[in-house]
Amino acid sequence: MKSPVPARRPGHMTSRKRGEEALRHFRAAMDISPDMIFLIDRASMQFVDVNDRTCQVLGYRREELLAMGPQDVAPLPREELSRLF
Repeated sequence: MKSPVPARRPGHMTSRKRGEEALRHFRAAMDISPDMIFLIDRASMQFVDVNDRTCQVLGYRREELLAMGPQDVAPLPREELSRLF
């Protein structure tokens, strides 16, 4: 006889679903901010994520910015930006 599968409690979320939900909340919070927000991988000096306001101010689509880094949009040398970050 097979063991019954434990019933899930109402409202129970898997770890993956909790992570997805947290990411949606993070994205929503970033995108409603009136400030420019960008996340940068310091090792590669590439944008990891940017919010809608950053796209509007800089005049790029998110996909374009994610192929760039701060050195592509700021008037400072890469070495200086790396030091600042």
